[in-house]
Amino acid sequence: LEFYSKLVNAERNAELLKDVPHRIVCEDLALIYYLVVNKGTDGIASTTVRNSLFSLWDTTEAEMYEAAINNTMHMFRGSVRSIQSVLMDLMTVRMDAENAREFFDMCISDDDMMPLYVCTNSERLNGAGTMLYPGLLQEFAEKVDDDVYILPSSIHEVLFVPAGSMQPEELVNMVCAVNATEVSPDEVLSDSVYCYRRADGCITKV
Repeated sequence: LEFYSKLVNAERNAELLKDVPHRIVCEDLALIYYLVVNKGTDGIASTTVRNSLFSLWDTTEAEMYEAAINNTMHMFRGSVRSIQSVLMDLMTVRMDAENAREFFDMCISDDDMMPLYVCTNSERLNGAGTMLYPGLLQEFAEKVDDDVYILPSSIHEVLFVPAGSMQPEELVNMVCAVNATEVSPDEVLSDSVYCYRRADGCITKV
């Protein structure tokens, strides 16, 4: 059996968590486990690991966590990209590359756009847990030479912001507003903002 993992909101999934092995992360998030039944051109079919099945296997939650993180990393490669790069991809789908670049230059300036980075996986599906890939946050923090605020954009992705570029209160307000108006209720990850500290490698809610 190959276990995989994904992040969900603990409070919103309180009933589910009663019936599944899980691990609480960052106070209000929960890492749950699943098995991939089939992966094909039509998508990925999976099933959540329930306590009833977990009790039949000769494994601990800690062992399942380690295996799930490792398997998830190998099947769903992590990606951290600037928001400019992501927007460029979206625009290129709708117009040719030359026009897309012109539009980008007209609407986005490096001088006035916040340093914002999208962290997800290769499938852009349940990609928020990518932030837990060993070494990913550490390497990103080293590249930006700062601690990192983590914004839970949805269950599919999180956003990274160098801590020195914005105040956490502004970020919390932004996350709450986006969740209330732009994110489907079943895809909301959290209204909280988290901070990765380079000094000790810990992620805490701000």
